[in-house]
Amino acid sequence: ALAVGGLAGSAVGIFAASSVPVWVIFLMTGVCPALVFLASFLISEEKSCTENDVFKSAKKQVVSLISALRQPDIWRPLVFFCLQNAVVPGCSQVMMFFLTDKLNFSQEFFSFQSLAAYTFLLIGTVVYSKYVQKEGMSFLRIFAFCQIATTVLCSLDVLLTLRITSKMGIPDYVFVLGTDAIGVVLSRISMQPFLVIAARLCPAGCEAALYAFFMSTYNFGNTISGIWGAEITL
Repeated sequence: ALAVGGLAGSAVGIFAASSVPVWVIFLMTGVCPALVFLASFLISEEKSCTENDVFKSAKKQVVSLISALRQPDIWRPLVFFCLQNAVVPGCSQVMMFFLTDKLNFSQEFFSFQSLAAYTFLLIGTVVYSKYVQKEGMSFLRIFAFCQIATTVLCSLDVLLTLRITSKMGIPDYVFVLGTDAIGVVLSRISMQPFLVIAARLCPAGCEAALYAFFMSTYNFGNTISGIWGAEITL
């Protein structure tokens, strides 16, 4: 659903970037979430507990969450997934500056890049489901392969920034689209085991709270990565 929705949005973005005024684009980005908000009123939901029951349930969830986080089988994978993102400095903003100010990539190119990214997001999901999962590959092998491949892929950006790719006769847009596509597939393949592990480790009674904590910690690692990347580029 994420990939299909992203494909639709990116396709609209390609058209809008070249033929629609900027204020119309901002209007569209504001109206679409508003439509989702209005549609939420159509969802019927029965009140299942009183206000006192809500506080009691929340207290019970917090106690269960703290108890679960004390288990090594839970906090160790949690720390791993957080550090997996946090230790790598994010350079997306720097690369965006390089692509726009140095390589002079257009808005249409970035819209097409987004379209390609969502396309390969869908491909990555299919690859994991049809091949990786069916082969019974262990999570350890998946993480090891993805980490090594991502390291090599990120190192290729050095060739682009030093303009070695142009000397090799590789067009900039082909190189950027190619590395971005491979990176999206690797990200999806490594993300699937994380979701499976997060779901399996949730004990009965605090599934929602612990799963949300897993996702929050994963995203917190991405935030640290972005902050670190910004610091080293100042």
